[in-house]
Amino acid sequence: MSLQELENIIAIGNGPKKNCYKLENIYDHYKTKLLHEKDIKDPMNPSYVLTPNDINNIKTRIKALNPSIEFPDE
Repeated sequence: MSLQELENIIAIGNGPKKNCYKLENIYDHYKTKLLHEKDIKDPMNPSYVLTPNDINNIKTRIKALNPSIEFPDE
């Protein structure tokens, strides 16, 4: 992976073991699930529901890459 790709990795989960995703992939997952489900879950660990902090981290980092982005929940 390139340095830029590594900088755009998001760790999701609690405890010492977390699942890591490319920022664009987890944002797409968030956006898709937001339209269809109440709880947004970790794709590899469905028992973990993304916290508001997880979602805020995703949105903040994607906004840094694309300042003109508009989020579907706002």
